[in-house]
Amino acid sequence: MSEQDTEKLEEATSKGLSLHEGKYSEIEVAIPFASSWTYANVFAFSLSPMDIRISFGEALPDGKAEARAGIVMTPDQAAFLALALVRQINEFEQRFGAIRNPLWKTVNLSVSSQPGDQKPE
Repeated sequence: MSEQDTEKLEEATSKGLSLHEGKYSEIEVAIPFASSWTYANVFAFSLSPMDIRISFGEALPDGKAEARAGIVMTPDQAAFLALALVRQINEFEQRFGAIRNPLWKTVNLSVSSQPGDQKPE
């Protein structure tokens, strides 16, 4: 990975969202990279009124899967993660070409609003 790519990764991971007095705003957050990475090609969710749990695993040739890592977050943070993933996938497609997954092509998500843009309820 080039130094320029590394800088872009650091920029992408250094922004966060903060909720203050009912408004979301983008803030700078220093997030260090993990010392190791885990490959995952399957995932599962578990929901409760208080949190969302995501288990990441690796599907094996024998049809089984091994759990590799899990995270627990609030529903608000999970929504931020979903928005960030869509933005990253859109950027990926702009830089490297379309995702080939037919389901992704039919959904064609796009996130254009900025943090703080809230519709009145």
